[in-house]
Amino acid sequence: MTLAAPALPVVSPGHRLVPAAIGRRLEPTQVIYIECPTWCIVDHVSEKEVAVEDIVHSSYDALGSENTASVTVGSFLSKGITFEMYASLKAETSGNDPRLQRAHITLDDGGGDDAFLTEDMAEEVADRMANFAIELRRLAGIARQANQLGA
Repeated sequence: MTLAAPALPVVSPGHRLVPAAIGRRLEPTQVIYIECPTWCIVDHVSEKEVAVEDIVHSSYDALGSENTASVTVGSFLSKGITFEMYASLKAETSGNDPRLQRAHITLDDGGGDDAFLTEDMAEEVADRMANFAIELRRLAGIARQANQLGA
């Protein structure tokens, strides 16, 4: 009698099979395997969730990484950062809104009011930010010239 080898799971294109830790804080941890998008950098074992549906995939981690698109702004009147914004890809395993389950862009200012963007919305914001950057450079040039003239 020949035993058949167990069938390997079929992983969707753009995903990989990774371990994930599931369980409540004071209960034993169960390690399962989940499909994880190739752009996700979350260590789903160290980032234990209570249930599978709580898993969030992200291209950004709180410690920062080369995958993090960010802007931080300081002020000469205060120490430290006065404004910050981070952009990342996210997908919630079972968000209340089906759009959250798909890959989407999140803009986070660190204050808890995130902006959730479709690809088109993100491109529109990027265009506005590029125009903002051009205007910021123009203002810096005017300020530099004014200060050189002693105004």
